[in-house]
Parts: sequence; C-alpha cells; structure tokens
Amino acid sequence: VKYFALMALSALHDQGSLNQILAEISENSESDIALRHAGIVALAKTQTPQVLESLKNHSSEIVRVSAVVALRRLRHANVASFLDDSSDRVASEAGSAIYDLPILEAMPRLSESVNIENRPIEFQRRALNSSHRVGTAQAASRIVAFAVSPSNDVSMRLEGLKLLENWCQSDPRDRVLNDHRPISDRSLDLAINALEPQLQRLMVGSSEVRDEAIRVASQLGIKGIAPLLVERVANIELSSAER
Repeated sequence: VKYFALMALSALHDQGSLNQILAEISENSESDIALRHAGIVALAKTQTPQVLESLKNHSSEIVRVSAVVALRRLRHANVASFLDDSSDRVASEAGSAIYDLPILEAMPRLSESVNIENRPIEFQRRALNSSHRVGTAQAASRIVAFAVSPSNDVSMRLEGLKLLENWCQSDPRDRVLNDHRPISDRSLDLAINALEPQLQRLMVGSSEVRDEAIRVASQLGIKGIAPLLVERVANIELSSAER
C-alpha cells in the first residue's frame, strides 16, 4: 500500500508531500528495496533540484542517499553539493552520479574533491579521472598533489601518475567505465609543469610510487628527473635496490 501511495504522489507531482515522503524513507530505511525505490522516484518527481539539494543537511544518511539518487535521476549538477558529505556512502554515490552518467557541469566539483582524505577507492578513482577529463593546469596539479601524499592508497597514487602519463591519451576508452569517452585536446605541458616541481617528493616513501614517477617522468621527457637519479645513485645511505 505504501509503495502505491508513494507512486501516486509521484504521478500527482505533489510538491507539498516532502515531509510524508521523507518519513516513509526514514521509517523504511532499507528493509524494503521496492519501497526505497518508490521513495526516490517520489522525491525526483515531486521536488525541485533546489529542495533536493537542501537535504544535504538532513540528519538521516538514507535520506541524503535518496536525495543524491533522485538528483541523479534528474541528471542535475546540484548533486555535487553532496561530495563533501561526512558519510563516505553519500559522497561516493554523488561521485558515481557525476562521473558515470556523466553530469558534465559537476565534473569540476568532483575534480576539486580529489584530495579529501580517507575517501573510498571508488570515490578516489572517479575524482582522479574527473581531474584528467577536466584537463586544466589546476586539475593536473590536484592529481600530482594526490600522488605525492603518502596517506593515499598506493594503487590510487599509481593511477594518478598513469593519468599524467596519458594526459593526451589516444585511447578513447574511459579508464573507470571502459566506455567510449574521448578526451578533449589539451597541452601535454600542463602535466609536465605540474609533475616536474614535485619529483623530489615522489622519490621518497613508497618504492612503487618512486619507480612509477621515474618511468612517467622519463616518458614525458622531463629532463629534471636526471639529476634526481644521479643523486640517488650516489647516495650511499640508500640500499642497493633503492639506488
């Protein structure tokens, strides 16, 4: 009965039904998938994107998740307001909505979220690749900053370096979804100028990151990598493997 009541509200586009819909979503939580679906459809059909965005301040995680999914159904850029949510689940849902559809107007906001600490890998992967797609000097610098940070997952730091290597990629397939999504033309200098000043910081810490940074810098033709390699070879305090 509740399912059909929510779907009826959707059909009527009843904007005054917000509190009733939220009550049903909160009460149901996730015990009934069909009822959860009906609640999300009701939100998308009865409320404006602005009202849905305002739910970012709601205390219930399931309500915020439902608002994100409703905005995803509307393909609306206001979903970006949930990227800095305290809940990894809500933020990841917002990141997926922006990247996977995609919602191009919100892609820069996802790129700006790349260095929020301790996000799940699925969020980080999309934020990194959104920076690659945005393709500005600032976006390239954000990727480098992520790769430099030792607190980030090593596999994602390596992903960031690969994105810099493929800044002007010829492969039109998306690295996250494997969809056909060719990138726009951009200058390789943006990646080089972002990476070169941070090479020294990439030489310490994870050996995997160090080796990948050396390889990528060589591929990009960054001459500044040579003195760093000479310095490492001459450093007798390092192990033979590190040298």
